[in-house]
Amino acid sequence: MSSYALPIAPRLVKGGIVTMDPDTSIVLGVIALQYNPDSLSRSLQIQAVPGGTDGVRVDALRLRGPAIETIKLEAEMDATDQLEFPTQYPVTAQYGLHPQLAQLEMLVNPTVETLMSDDSLANAGTLEIIPLEQPLTLFVWSSSRVIPVRLTDLSITEEAFDPKALWLNAEHIRGLTVRELSARLLPIVEEAGFEVTPEKMMRVTPLIRERIKLLREVLTAADFFFVDELPAYDPAELIPQKGDMAMAQKVLTRAGEVLTGVEFKHDPLDQALRGAAQQLGVKAGQMFQPIRVAVCGRKNAPPLFETLEVLGKETVLKRIGEALVRAH
Repeated sequence: MSSYALPIAPRLVKGGIVTMDPDTSIVLGVIALQYNPDSLSRSLQIQAVPGGTDGVRVDALRLRGPAIETIKLEAEMDATDQLEFPTQYPVTAQYGLHPQLAQLEMLVNPTVETLMSDDSLANAGTLEIIPLEQPLTLFVWSSSRVIPVRLTDLSITEEAFDPKALWLNAEHIRGLTVRELSARLLPIVEEAGFEVTPEKMMRVTPLIRERIKLLREVLTAADFFFVDELPAYDPAELIPQKGDMAMAQKVLTRAGEVLTGVEFKHDPLDQALRGAAQQLGVKAGQMFQPIRVAVCGRKNAPPLFETLEVLGKETVLKRIGEALVRAH
């Protein structure tokens, strides 16, 4: 039995926003940042005393008070991981990120209860109504950096969502390292009933990372790496562009002969198959398509030479032989 463990990573403390009752100091809500921003900007506006018209020099050295600090940051929210497991995250599956967005927007809007209360006072003829009071807002950046803030600007950009308005951020998947993504994909593949070693999953992951938007799509993008027998496919798929079945048979026969004696590494595979194409008098694309369909069961698949390398010589030759049977 092989073992597989990821390196121990430091425990990350997430920043966020905490709202408190200004009178009782009771915590009303906590908005944790899903991902800590890579950076934030801080600007300080000096509170200088306006210069006098008489040119008194001392005015330029005086301050009316502490500088006004403005903090700007961009926070990213992503529902991709939760949507992979809708039974565990039913709220996310139904509403996407709307609850989190609503919580943020409540920081810059009065509550419905407060508005209704003020409306009742106005209808009762109250002459003066105190402006609406918001909770005390604290920005928590670390255990030693907790400061009261007032939100002055909030802008939201929604992108990468599906027709149901659920956010699906493929950029998050592409941003993971191969090791991190492989560790997330492996349990999904195993749960589907495939027996896959962590080492093989690490080899498959970089080939499909650009092809999936959801983690569970590994089951359709890479299934041919995990099965012993390919599911049935239309033999017509073997026919190369501007070719016929006879060309497909000729290509597969020659590929089986050439691949028997070649090292299953990218460069030797590339050289051997391109050389075979020249010998047969066909274009490289016409050589590669029948092989790709034979070993993957479809035309849309990861790069051919890397795929052959991961599948291995025994599996590739076996599938090419089966494809020749289908082609007759």
